[in-house]
Parts: sequence; structure tokens; C-alpha cells
Amino acid sequence: MTQTNCLSRIGKTNRRVINMKEAYLHYIKYALNAGYKVAVECDGDVVLKSSTSYKKIKDAVQAWEAFITLVVRDVEKKVTVGWADVILEKGRIPEESISDYSVTPHNEAWEKAYYSTK
Repeated sequence: MTQTNCLSRIGKTNRRVINMKEAYLHYIKYALNAGYKVAVECDGDVVLKSSTSYKKIKDAVQAWEAFITLVVRDVEKKVTVGWADVILEKGRIPEESISDYSVTPHNEAWEKAYYSTK
């Protein structure tokens, strides 16, 4: 897998692009605080298995200048409760965007919580 493969997926979305500074960090914290684990994937390949370590998840995302998917899982129930696609700006500029995310109760609650902090 190469970073180029991950970059090729950029733009293949059907939801609006939400430019949010630090949005993906808020998304990770929100999921962990809800008791879920978060995995990091790139183009379907697992970069980091489901984890409860904020630092490991953040570091896994920031290691790529690419299109990354955060997958939120309830490991006890063995279900995915949501996902979000993250695109980091070239050069790791601190302006991130979540370009797409699943419409699930977890993600809808996250979106409401995120906007309430703005």
C-alpha cells in the first residue's frame, strides 16, 4: 500500500465537506469517551487496529499525508458504530477536514457535540 493509493480516493464522497480545525481529534476523543475503540485505515488496509489509546490513534493518523478512515467500534457488541474520512493538508498544516462520515446515531451525536463547542 502506498500513500498515493490513499490519495486517489480523495473527492469520492457524497456528503458536504466540513472544514473543521481539529475536527478529527474531537472525533477521536468523542468516540473514546463514549467507550468505543477506534481503528485507523487507509484504502481498506488497517494502519492501526482498534485502540483506546488517544496518542496511538492520533499518531497513526498524523503519520500519513493521505486519506485516512477512522472506524469506531463497539468491540463488546462486535459492531461498527461509525466511521469518518479524514484528509490532512499536505505538510501536516493544522487545518484538518473530515470529508465524509457515516450517518449513524453515534456520528449524529458527535456532530451535534462538535458544533455545540464552536
